[in-house]
Amino acid sequence: MFFAVRLASGLISLIFPVILAGENGLLIDGLILIGFLLASLVIGTVGAPRTQGRTLEEIEIERYGEVVSNVDGGARGL
Repeated sequence: MFFAVRLASGLISLIFPVILAGENGLLIDGLILIGFLLASLVIGTVGAPRTQGRTLEEIEIERYGEVVSNVDGGARGL
């Protein structure tokens, strides 16, 4: 979903100069960008994993099936 918003933002950037040249163009461009920001906020809020109160090891086991971080702070297998 995040990809769709980024793609739409990239495609609309092709017509921003045309919109900007019209009457109230800056307002319209600004409202479009605010719409994209709000869509990104909603997608990020809804789609973000719930990890509060869990250790890194618990999160790694849930996502990868095993602990993937080393004790020295490095990562293996990534």
